[in-house]
Amino acid sequence: MSNRLFQGIIYQMKDAVDRVIGVIDDSGIVISCSELGRIGEARQGVREELNYTSDVVIIGGYTYRALNTA
Repeated sequence: MSNRLFQGIIYQMKDAVDRVIGVIDDSGIVISCSELGRIGEARQGVREELNYTSDVVIIGGYTYRALNTA
């Protein structure tokens, strides 16, 4: 999906959700986020942890969940 599409969805959800929300790509890079300064940051180890579970993963105080786009 396009980063612009994700950023549009995040922007719409930002006021309804009282926390930082975002999307990372397959390589662990933040591609959209409710805090624009975080876009481009690398999230180490998240992808590897998500490969081992279909549940949520909590790393460094952030919660991650894989989205199946297929």
